Amino acid sequence: MKDNPKANVIVFPQAGHGLLQAPAFNYQLSSDWPVLRQWQFLYAGREAYYPGALSLITDWIKNKTPDLTAYYPACQP
Repeated sequence: MKDNPKANVIVFPQAGHGLLQAPAFNYQLSSDWPVLRQWQFLYAGREAYYPGALSLITDWIKNKTPDLTAYYPACQP
């Protein structure tokens, strides 16, 4: 990936593979969710997803050049 300037990898901490916030929605399949989690997901709506994840993906789909500066790694000494 480092040799491809068009490729970016972003890791959202505390987010599952579906970009839902973990640990609340950290299940392999939505069919594994208990009834309480299903209701929580319906109540949370977009807030169930990791903050900023949906807007980043939407921006990438629309523009193909999203602003990724907020996701650059910060090196600490």
